[in-house]
Amino acid sequence: MTSLDDYNFELSEDDEYYQFVEDSDYESDYSSGKVLKVDESFQGSDDLRLRYKSLSTNELYDDVMERVEFVRTITQLSTDSMIILLRLYGWNEEKLLEDYTENPSEILEKGGLIVPEHCKKRDLTDKPHYTCLICCDSYSKVPVFRMECGHEACINCYRTYLTSTLKKPKAPTCMSCHLSITSSDIDRIFGNKEFSKKHICLSFETFINKHSKNYKWCPYTGCGNIIYSNNESTLNEMLKRHKIPEVECSNKHAFCFYCSTEVHTPSDCKIAQYWIQKVRDESTNLNWILNNTKPCPFCGTSIEKNGGCNHMTCQSCHSEFCWICDGKWAIHTDNYVCKFQNEKKDNTINKSITKRFTDGYKMFIVHENSSDLDLKLAGTIESKIFTLQKELGISWIEGQFLSESIKILLHGRSVLKWSYAIGVFCDPSHNLTHILEQNQTMLSNAVESLSLKIQIKDPKVLIKSKAEFHDASSLVNGRVVALEKCCQELLIKGICKLEAI
Repeated sequence: MTSLDDYNFELSEDDEYYQFVEDSDYESDYSSGKVLKVDESFQGSDDLRLRYKSLSTNELYDDVMERVEFVRTITQLSTDSMIILLRLYGWNEEKLLEDYTENPSEILEKGGLIVPEHCKKRDLTDKPHYTCLICCDSYSKVPVFRMECGHEACINCYRTYLTSTLKKPKAPTCMSCHLSITSSDIDRIFGNKEFSKKHICLSFETFINKHSKNYKWCPYTGCGNIIYSNNESTLNEMLKRHKIPEVECSNKHAFCFYCSTEVHTPSDCKIAQYWIQKVRDESTNLNWILNNTKPCPFCGTSIEKNGGCNHMTCQSCHSEFCWICDGKWAIHTDNYVCKFQNEKKDNTINKSITKRFTDGYKMFIVHENSSDLDLKLAGTIESKIFTLQKELGISWIEGQFLSESIKILLHGRSVLKWSYAIGVFCDPSHNLTHILEQNQTMLSNAVESLSLKIQIKDPKVLIKSKAEFHDASSLVNGRVVALEKCCQELLIKGICKLEAI
């Protein structure tokens, strides 16, 4: 089994920021006490953060109406007319103002805002003994909506028609010609102002697509929140430094503002998007890699993985093995190092591309699946804290070490997972690539140790292990920082290249 001491790295001057230092905080977890650290001078502006705000659909509506009002003051048109024209232009204010300045009559005509000569009055009135020409129903008395063009229909037909146009980007028009129906008309037809607002809100997909530099939908299923940021200079600087513009909506959903995917630290957006696409393209060839159940490598009994920890114990033969490599757990270095990561490798540029990718993908999926299982365990944390309160008389605050530990665990797994996406594209012969692999191993060790502790069920053992939870969580945080720094340097120095695959 390969250990850290087996590597005889020759660090160049460019690599001097990596040091092996004794860290007393970690000695309780690792007898060697050796941690890969980064020189503080390399940190740069780690406080670089994207300024943003989370908006609900109603709050975005208010923002949009402010834009409408701003453009209206320039054109001197009504608010209703501005909404119609902006929807016609896909909410492109600049293009609308440019075209309107050159030829206002033509733009009004395109928007269905030029009424015919000798027009009738647009109104909604009750008509007795009326037969609707649209549905052909006869009424003794019914509200009828008529436009200046003279076309009219019963209110039931108009309500059905307007409901069918809800998701269309452009404003609705008369059912018989191109004359536009305004928001005020919609309010009158439905008898309240909420429907016209809904009509506008459902056109926000077009609005956000047009203003995608500043507005992003939360990508989580069922979440309708929007993130707004006009901090473009900071965003560009973060991308330049390979940092992730992480944002969080009001529902606590965190994602990358630039590419609208899950937070993929330490991979930058370019690597993450390329990785996602490549995995999607290769998915049919990768399905065999992992399943949630597998036979015990020693007795063949089917084993189901129901927790995030990769340290497995067969309930039939009591053998302990690693979920990733099927090897005996006892032979893992430091009792938590998977030999899959330390197999003898051909560390040359000509290493099999397929093997590099599938190896990286396997580790990516292992920690993604483990994260999902840990997330399920997180759902039991509240009940565990309640049990601690009930049986041991501790306060709610005293039990929060469990909640904090699960957050740290999930973050550690995410960073570890995405670091494998970076590793696939690194020059396998470079010293920093070796250091990356060692950082991955050490974070993996720390994560597995913390995951195992979170699975403890006995309340008394949990509370007695509080200090161990703190130490294990601190260890994960420290390993995360070291791994993130290593990955950032690989990206900055161009050692990680998409052309590598």
